[in-house]
Amino acid sequence: MNPELVGAVAIGVMLLLLFLGLPVAICLILVGSVGYAVIVGSNQALMMVAMEASSTLSSYTFAVFPVFLLMGELGDISGMMNEAYDAMNAWLGKVRGGLAMASVVGASLFSCVSG
Repeated sequence: MNPELVGAVAIGVMLLLLFLGLPVAICLILVGSVGYAVIVGSNQALMMVAMEASSTLSSYTFAVFPVFLLMGELGDISGMMNEAYDAMNAWLGKVRGGLAMASVVGASLFSCVSG
């Protein structure tokens, strides 16, 4: 099948799936995988999907994601985030826009502590 025709049909199917309420990630994965399978064959498409999933999950970004969530949870349980926000709210809360500034500076303090 002509790759241009496959691309045009894929855009239409993707828009239809989006209008039906499917999440964008699911639409992209489905339409991309099926379109690639139509162009090059199903065996190569399945190998490509497996290799991309493996390389994405083994990347450095996904390796540090659970540690980032753990540090956020530890900061919440220990009360460190609340104390940083309360301190900045006491210091900046009386100026105009102080709530927004206290939120940003409190988050910055926590990010300095958590690395």
